[in-house]
Amino acid sequence: ARKLSAKLRDQNYHAFISESNHQGKSIYRVRVGNFESLDDAKVALDKLAKDKYNKAIILKNPKTDTDNS
Repeated sequence: ARKLSAKLRDQNYHAFISESNHQGKSIYRVRVGNFESLDDAKVALDKLAKDKYNKAIILKNPKTDTDNS
């Protein structure tokens, strides 16, 4: 995760690592963002795909979710 995150930062992405726990094991994810809008995230996703990062997906950040529905 550290190598991939560093490589993405070298390519001018705002990459960082998040850690979570699954069944007692640490899981490390490399993330890119945050973005002002979904459209901005889609542009970044397209750029990631062009740069051969084909497993990238868009996720909504729950910490910035202001929708109370």
